[in-house]
Amino acid sequence: MIPSTKATVNKDWFSKMKKTAILVNTARAYVVDQKDLIEALENGDIGGAAIDVYWKEPVPVNHPLLKMRNVVCTPHMAGLTTDVDGWSGKMMGDEVIAYLKGEPRKFLWKLRK
Repeated sequence: MIPSTKATVNKDWFSKMKKTAILVNTARAYVVDQKDLIEALENGDIGGAAIDVYWKEPVPVNHPLLKMRNVVCTPHMAGLTTDVDGWSGKMMGDEVIAYLKGEPRKFLWKLRK
């Protein structure tokens, strides 16, 4: 998460949107203020949302977004585009080669427990 982008899309942002607007977030969950999004959806400040990234994964089964008829939730799969085959294999191969050579890896993610 980049601190300067946290909650960029918030109550103020939603107040400037049309009531028919639909928020689509396939970037990072923390760009959107979760509480403000839920409130905007419940109050009809925006028309709906399509969400592919979440503030906590796996998404808790009792999460309010999962119960809203004006929200589409997908299982964090927006990266599975038609052109992903063109670069993902190379990226993974480069990572394995770097690891075997003892070189720093470019795409290393640390799991949080």
